[in-house]
Amino acid sequence: MKKSTKPKEDMEIIPRPNWYEGRRKNPRVGIAVSNIGAMSSAFVRSMMAIMRDSMFNGIVIDFILDETKPLDDSRNVTVKELMACDPDYIFFADADMTFQPPTIRWLLEQGKDVITAVYCQKQPPHYPVLRMFDKDEGHYQVVRSYPKGKVFTVDSCGAGALLVKASVFKKLKKPYFKWDYEKGISEDIYFCEKVKKAGYEIWVDGGVECGHMADMRPIEPKDFWGAYLRNLSLTDKETIKTFDFKQEEPKLTK
Repeated sequence: MKKSTKPKEDMEIIPRPNWYEGRRKNPRVGIAVSNIGAMSSAFVRSMMAIMRDSMFNGIVIDFILDETKPLDDSRNVTVKELMACDPDYIFFADADMTFQPPTIRWLLEQGKDVITAVYCQKQPPHYPVLRMFDKDEGHYQVVRSYPKGKVFTVDSCGAGALLVKASVFKKLKKPYFKWDYEKGISEDIYFCEKVKKAGYEIWVDGGVECGHMADMRPIEPKDFWGAYLRNLSLTDKETIKTFDFKQEEPKLTK
């Protein structure tokens, strides 16, 4: 079943799917927005659409916008504030992103502890913000080809469209996010490494795509696939690092 990317003109209330059974009546999701000066009107419109879709489908929403700098401190502040609301999940949404209205609902449906949507870097050639650790090279490699439409694991991802079960934070030591200058890793890689050491996997829903604002327009996965892969030479194709992804078929609400 293919996910529709077109928002409905008149959003109807959809009955709760089976994955709600055995939980509190409605899942509670805290939306954590970190804004370090890049918020756009496109983000605001898409965030309002996400909240509307979520609440109309029985999801309780808490929201926090934090402008603390640097970014790692901001992410830690949002977790602290939202955990006080006793959420089931925290959805990290950066202020330079755009989202499809059902993004939270689609990610929830997969039932994962940690799962991200797909979005790309602002700079050409717009690689996906997904990484695998290359044991041969001893460092992270950007994922340049992934199973579109599948749900698969990676070693690291960005935190711009990331859904994390609240129970994960209860098992991690603070700080959750940190720029580690000694190791040369950003706050999102730092978080992913802590998550993996705690025994969790980092999942990606390859069917949920988001935009990343650059020069007043969202850079989307189609920009990567269309511009980069189309122009690859044979030599480039032969040198692309391929990874053996653990993957599943996406779970969809009927």
